[in-house]
Amino acid sequence: MGAPRRDDEGKLIEDEFSHLPTAMQYLRRTWKELTFYEKMGAPRRDDEGKLIEDEFSHLPTAMQYLRRTWKELTFYEKMIKEPSREKLLPDPLPAPYQPTYTLVLEFTDVLVVIFTTENAFMIWPVIDKLDPENKFISYRLFRDSTHFVDGVHVKNLDGLNRDLSK
Repeated sequence: MGAPRRDDEGKLIEDEFSHLPTAMQYLRRTWKELTFYEKMGAPRRDDEGKLIEDEFSHLPTAMQYLRRTWKELTFYEKMIKEPSREKLLPDPLPAPYQPTYTLVLEFTDVLVVIFTTENAFMIWPVIDKLDPENKFISYRLFRDSTHFVDGVHVKNLDGLNRDLSK
């Protein structure tokens, strides 16, 4: 296709082919939608390739595909909006096997710092297993970062140089 033709006043001259780009866009979109419905709404097959009857099998073919597609879409919507299960963690273990605390971390917009009273050589391998490529844990603070008060190593959070209210 060449440059658009213009009349003496510079206005575009429409010819019988000027509508083709728009028509091609509609055809492409229609084709994509039909392919989508064909993939999402197709009846399931067993291992031998035989059709599996479902609640839509008695309907006309086009309605079967539309209803199955809708069912699939609502299934995926539910997967996105709701948790995968009611109980996210298993029931607690009986004492003394259940740990005292449960740590839950949210990593969105969070600076992750490990601050422990353990010796570095003792805990470093554990942290390396948690974050082997050093992508998530930004800083590792060990016993050498604590104060030794009355025979106990104490973590002083004021030394973190961050706003502790966040």
